[in-house]
Amino acid sequence: MMAMMLSSAAPAILTYGTISWKFSEKGALAAPLAVFVAGYAIIWTGFAAAALALQLLLSDRIAFSMMLTVTSAVIGGVLLIAAGLSTNYRRSRLPAHVNARHR
Repeated sequence: MMAMMLSSAAPAILTYGTISWKFSEKGALAAPLAVFVAGYAIIWTGFAAAALALQLLLSDRIAFSMMLTVTSAVIGGVLLIAAGLSTNYRRSRLPAHVNARHR
């Protein structure tokens, strides 16, 4: 997981490197690029570990196929409905209204 996400983070890493270099030229303190990359790697490794732990925890309770797809029609239906509701919520005007109200 981390290797996949690290390659997609190249623009952010390059941007941070440029900003850090400009800060150091002006005498300001900035964390080294290696610290930024290590932090990114640690976060994604932690996420992967949490996802694995959740998968192992749920594998006994939810029927998965060998390809880790849900084989229960009820759980599959609930997930499909939740995805549809999420998509409809994001396409509605409600998120923009809530964000504008809480700024």
